[in-house]
Amino acid sequence: MIKYFFIYLLSFTVLYFFAIALHEWILYINDIHIRYQLNYVYLFFAIISFLICVIFKILTFIPKAKEQLGFFYMPTIFLKIILFFFVFNNSIVGLPNLTKSESLNLLTPLFIFLGLEVIFLYHLLNKKTDGIIKKI
Repeated sequence: MIKYFFIYLLSFTVLYFFAIALHEWILYINDIHIRYQLNYVYLFFAIISFLICVIFKILTFIPKAKEQLGFFYMPTIFLKIILFFFVFNNSIVGLPNLTKSESLNLLTPLFIFLGLEVIFLYHLLNKKTDGIIKKI
């Protein structure tokens, strides 16, 4: 379990630093200015995706929950978006007239970390004998 925790932590940390550097470089090269701090958006989605992966790894130890992980995962994207609106309500969501560029720059971190999250959860769902009680 601890091994997976560190794999998730390392993966999301590396992806955070690589993606934020690449994203800011692309914005700089194209001379695009946004009115909010992009690193907070990336940090939010990195932490939430990391927590989802850890929680789902813990749930694999419960045999009945492991069978339902796919169904548990489906609403997490909506919960992430709702939580994002609550956390960033005053700073980003409250900005008047978000431009199309600013809106797309909000979605980019969501999809980047969603991709890594899906890869990890795909591997969790496809493991046959993971759990405390193995099926006979």
